Amino acid sequence: MADDDVDLAIKHYRRSIELYAEDEQQAIFIGDTWRQCLNLMVKHDKKEDALSFLDTMFPIFEMLGQAEYLHKAQLSAVILHLAKGDSVAAANARDSFREFAMSDEGEAASDLIDAFEEGNEEAIRGLVTTQTFTLLENQVGRLASKLPEICTECASDMTGARSNTRKVAPAVKADSDDDGAAGGGAGAGSAAAADPEDDMDDLM
Repeated sequence: MADDDVDLAIKHYRRSIELYAEDEQQAIFIGDTWRQCLNLMVKHDKKEDALSFLDTMFPIFEMLGQAEYLHKAQLSAVILHLAKGDSVAAANARDSFREFAMSDEGEAASDLIDAFEEGNEEAIRGLVTTQTFTLLENQVGRLASKLPEICTECASDMTGARSNTRKVAPAVKADSDDDGAAGGGAGAGSAAAADPEDDMDDLM
Protein backbone atom coordinates (compact mmCIF):
# COMPACT_ATOMS: atom_id res chain seq x y z
CA MET A 1 0.00 0.00 0.00
CA ALA A 2 2.76 2.47 0.95
CA ASP A 3 4.49 1.95 -2.39
CA ASP A 4 1.32 2.95 -4.25
CA ASP A 5 1.49 6.52 -2.96
CA VAL A 6 4.90 7.04 -1.41
CA ASP A 7 4.55 10.72 -0.53
CA LEU A 8 1.19 10.20 1.17
CA ALA A 9 2.51 7.23 3.13
CA ILE A 10 5.53 9.24 4.28
CA LYS A 11 3.23 12.06 5.38
CA HIS A 12 1.15 9.67 7.48
CA TYR A 13 4.23 8.02 9.00
CA ARG A 14 5.69 11.34 10.04
CA ARG A 15 2.40 12.55 11.50
CA SER A 16 2.05 9.32 13.48
CA ILE A 17 5.54 9.76 14.91
CA GLU A 18 4.70 13.30 16.02
CA LEU A 19 1.62 12.02 17.84
CA TYR A 20 3.46 9.10 19.44
CA ALA A 21 6.21 11.42 20.68
CA GLU A 22 3.64 13.50 22.57
CA ASP A 23 2.51 10.54 24.67
CA GLU A 24 5.03 8.43 26.60
CA GLN A 25 2.70 5.45 26.58
CA GLN A 26 2.47 5.62 22.80
CA ALA A 27 6.20 6.21 22.30
CA ILE A 28 6.84 2.47 22.06
CA PHE A 29 5.24 2.54 18.62
CA ILE A 30 7.80 4.98 17.25
CA GLY A 31 10.35 2.23 16.61
CA ASP A 32 8.36 0.38 13.99
CA THR A 33 7.00 3.54 12.40
CA TRP A 34 10.31 5.35 11.93
CA ARG A 35 11.88 2.24 10.44
CA GLN A 36 9.06 1.85 7.94
CA CYS A 37 9.25 5.51 7.01
CA LEU A 38 13.02 5.51 6.56
CA ASN A 39 12.99 2.29 4.56
CA LEU A 40 10.33 3.68 2.24
CA MET A 41 12.29 6.87 1.63
CA VAL A 42 15.56 5.09 0.89
CA LYS A 43 13.87 2.46 -1.28
CA HIS A 44 12.47 5.21 -3.50
CA ASP A 45 15.76 7.14 -3.59
CA LYS A 46 14.49 10.07 -1.52
CA LYS A 47 17.86 10.74 0.09
CA GLU A 48 17.22 14.39 0.91
CA ASP A 49 13.86 13.55 2.46
CA ALA A 50 15.50 10.76 4.44
CA LEU A 51 18.19 13.10 5.77
CA SER A 52 15.58 15.68 6.75
CA PHE A 53 13.52 12.97 8.43
CA LEU A 54 16.50 11.71 10.41
CA ASP A 55 17.21 15.26 11.59
CA THR A 56 13.74 15.31 13.16
CA MET A 57 14.25 11.88 14.72
CA PHE A 58 17.51 12.64 16.54
CA PRO A 59 15.96 14.86 19.25
CA ILE A 60 13.04 12.43 19.66
CA PHE A 61 15.40 9.54 20.34
CA GLU A 62 17.37 11.71 22.77
CA MET A 63 14.19 12.75 24.57
CA LEU A 64 13.09 9.11 24.88
CA GLY A 65 16.57 7.99 25.94
CA GLN A 66 16.79 5.55 23.02
CA ALA A 67 20.53 5.65 22.41
CA GLU A 68 20.51 2.52 20.25
CA TYR A 69 18.03 3.98 17.78
CA LEU A 70 19.82 7.33 17.90
CA HIS A 71 23.23 5.92 16.96
CA LYS A 72 21.77 3.79 14.18
CA ALA A 73 19.98 6.82 12.80
CA GLN A 74 23.18 8.87 12.94
CA LEU A 75 25.15 6.19 11.10
CA SER A 76 22.33 6.03 8.55
CA ALA A 77 22.73 9.76 7.93
CA VAL A 78 26.46 9.31 7.29
CA ILE A 79 25.71 6.53 4.80
CA LEU A 80 23.15 8.69 2.99
CA HIS A 81 25.65 11.53 2.59
CA LEU A 82 28.29 9.15 1.25
CA ALA A 83 25.74 7.61 -1.12
CA LYS A 84 25.44 11.11 -2.58
CA GLY A 85 29.21 11.17 -3.00
CA ASP A 86 29.62 13.88 -0.36
CA SER A 87 32.24 12.80 2.16
CA VAL A 88 32.57 16.36 3.50
CA ALA A 89 28.89 16.47 4.48
CA ALA A 90 29.24 12.97 5.96
CA ALA A 91 32.19 14.08 8.12
CA ASN A 92 30.38 17.26 9.18
CA ALA A 93 27.32 15.26 10.17
CA ARG A 94 29.41 12.81 12.18
CA ASP A 95 31.20 15.62 13.99
CA SER A 96 27.92 17.34 14.86
CA PHE A 97 26.52 14.28 16.68
CA ARG A 98 27.19 14.47 20.40
CA GLU A 99 28.79 11.37 21.94
CA PHE A 100 28.37 9.55 18.63
CA ALA A 101 32.13 9.08 18.20
CA MET A 102 32.28 6.93 21.34
CA SER A 103 29.70 4.43 20.08
CA ASP A 104 30.32 1.42 17.85
CA GLU A 105 28.33 3.17 15.13
CA GLY A 106 30.46 6.30 15.50
CA GLU A 107 33.70 4.37 15.12
CA ALA A 108 32.28 2.57 12.09
CA ALA A 109 31.23 5.89 10.58
CA SER A 110 34.73 7.33 10.98
CA ASP A 111 36.35 4.26 9.43
CA LEU A 112 33.86 4.40 6.55
CA ILE A 113 34.47 8.09 5.85
CA ASP A 114 38.25 7.61 5.94
CA ALA A 115 38.08 4.68 3.51
CA PHE A 116 35.76 6.61 1.21
CA GLU A 117 38.03 9.66 1.12
CA GLU A 118 41.03 7.40 0.40
CA GLY A 119 39.13 5.72 -2.42
CA ASN A 120 39.70 2.37 -0.71
CA GLU A 121 36.94 0.24 -2.21
CA GLU A 122 38.09 -2.98 -0.55
CA ALA A 123 38.13 -1.40 2.90
CA ILE A 124 34.60 -0.11 2.40
CA ARG A 125 33.44 -3.50 1.18
CA GLY A 126 34.83 -5.09 4.32
CA LEU A 127 33.25 -2.50 6.63
CA VAL A 128 29.72 -2.64 5.25
CA THR A 129 29.56 -6.41 5.78
CA THR A 130 30.20 -6.09 9.51
CA GLN A 131 27.41 -6.46 12.05
CA THR A 132 27.26 -2.73 12.74
CA PHE A 133 26.00 -2.18 9.21
CA THR A 134 24.01 -5.36 8.69
CA LEU A 135 21.88 -4.50 11.75
CA LEU A 136 20.79 -1.20 10.22
CA GLU A 137 17.41 -0.84 8.56
CA ASN A 138 17.06 -3.10 5.54
CA GLN A 139 17.12 -0.44 2.83
CA VAL A 140 19.92 1.51 4.52
CA GLY A 141 22.00 -1.67 4.69
CA ARG A 142 21.41 -2.24 0.98
CA LEU A 143 22.47 1.31 0.26
CA ALA A 144 25.62 0.83 2.32
CA SER A 145 26.49 -2.24 0.24
CA LYS A 146 26.58 -0.01 -2.83
CA LEU A 147 29.14 2.38 -1.33
CA PRO A 148 32.20 0.57 -2.78
CA GLU A 149 30.91 1.18 -6.31
CA ILE A 150 29.87 4.75 -5.48
CA CYS A 151 33.36 5.40 -4.09
CA THR A 152 34.94 4.08 -7.30
CA GLU A 153 32.68 6.28 -9.42
CA CYS A 154 33.59 9.36 -7.37
CA ALA A 155 37.30 8.56 -7.67
CA SER A 156 36.89 8.11 -11.44
CA ASP A 157 35.12 11.46 -11.73
CA MET A 158 37.96 13.16 -9.86
CA THR A 159 40.57 11.49 -12.09
CA GLY A 160 38.67 12.57 -15.19
CA ALA A 161 38.45 16.14 -13.93
CA ARG A 162 42.20 16.27 -13.27
CA SER A 163 42.88 14.78 -16.72
CA ASN A 164 40.70 17.37 -18.41
CA THR A 165 42.50 20.14 -16.55
CA ARG A 166 45.85 18.88 -17.80
CA LYS A 167 44.55 18.72 -21.36
CA VAL A 168 43.13 22.25 -21.26
CA ALA A 169 46.26 23.89 -19.86
CA PRO A 170 48.48 23.39 -22.97
CA ALA A 171 45.64 24.60 -25.17
CA VAL A 172 45.43 27.83 -23.20
CA LYS A 173 49.18 28.25 -23.48
CA ALA A 174 49.07 27.53 -27.18
CA ASP A 175 46.37 30.15 -27.64
CA SER A 176 48.50 32.59 -25.75
CA ASP A 177 51.50 31.76 -27.94
CA ASP A 178 49.40 32.13 -31.07
CA ASP A 179 48.22 35.52 -29.90
CA GLY A 180 51.80 36.55 -29.30
CA ALA A 181 52.81 35.28 -32.71
CA ALA A 182 49.94 37.09 -34.29
CA GLY A 183 50.88 40.22 -32.43
CA GLY A 184 54.46 39.83 -33.57
CA GLY A 185 53.28 39.29 -37.12
CA ALA A 186 51.13 42.37 -36.96
CA GLY A 187 54.04 44.37 -35.61
CA ALA A 188 56.27 43.12 -38.37
CA GLY A 189 53.59 43.94 -40.87
CA SER A 190 53.27 47.45 -39.51
CA ALA A 191 56.99 47.91 -39.71
CA ALA A 192 56.99 46.62 -43.26
CA ALA A 193 54.18 48.99 -44.18
CA ALA A 194 56.14 51.92 -42.80
CA ASP A 195 59.27 51.19 -44.80
CA PRO A 196 58.04 52.70 -48.11
CA GLU A 197 57.17 55.97 -46.42
CA ASP A 198 60.55 56.09 -44.74
CA ASP A 199 62.18 55.54 -48.11
CA MET A 200 60.21 58.41 -49.63
CA ASP A 201 61.30 60.69 -46.78
CA ASP A 202 64.90 59.77 -47.47
CA LEU A 203 64.53 60.61 -51.16
CA MET A 204 63.07 63.98 -50.37
